[in-house]
Amino acid sequence: MGAALFLFTVLRGLVVALYLVVMTTVLSIMTIFLAVVFRAPDFAFWIDKILWAKPLMFLAGIEVEYREEEGFPEKGFLYLFNHTSYNDIIAMIAVLRKPPKFGAKAELFKIPFFGLAMRSLKILAIHRDKREKVLQMYRDAKSRVEQGEHFALAPEGTRQSTDALGRFKKGPFIFAVHAEMPVVPLVIAGARQTQPKGHYLMNLGVFKRKIIIKALTPTDASRFDDDTLADLQAEVHQKMQTAYSELKSELGIDG
Repeated sequence: MGAALFLFTVLRGLVVALYLVVMTTVLSIMTIFLAVVFRAPDFAFWIDKILWAKPLMFLAGIEVEYREEEGFPEKGFLYLFNHTSYNDIIAMIAVLRKPPKFGAKAELFKIPFFGLAMRSLKILAIHRDKREKVLQMYRDAKSRVEQGEHFALAPEGTRQSTDALGRFKKGPFIFAVHAEMPVVPLVIAGARQTQPKGHYLMNLGVFKRKIIIKALTPTDASRFDDDTLADLQAEVHQKMQTAYSELKSELGIDG
């Protein structure tokens, strides 16, 4: 049964990978059309949610449960999420009730159709080795926050290879402080088990897995400034660490 199950999950993973490639291309073109022609990037997000993220999670045998603490902000805010898998983003799109503008490494914007689609959705281009460019991008986005846009960034900077919460970089917190917006810590548990860093197929070896995403009580970044930036980082990291440990324990994940 073990070998049969593994073979099934490999075949399923290949089907999911094919669906991912085909639908990413199709929806990238549709996204460009909706965002540029009809100027409806948020509607494009809902299309991606219904036709891309939710089907991918279902086909891969991944259940995504969303939880939310009190005090969720209604105006512009910043999600800060821990990042261990490509499936973090897919799972977030599948369940979040507000469409955020994600940050993505600048190299992805060079991919045909996909890159143009990301620009159409006003996704933030992160230049990892060009700190001043990143900071300027955050400054430029302040007016978008004031207009009520929501953003999502991974403060660890890149996918982690273990289930431990990594060290937070300053950039997202500089963004939050200068834009004077609430920070919503978003804890994601179980995603690494569905597709660890370096793996190309989803959910191998197990028929079904579960991801839990929990939005914690917001932290008001307007209470902080450049001199107390480290305090904001520490506060958010501690919040996320506590919740992450609880969720991992619930899912039976060590580390």
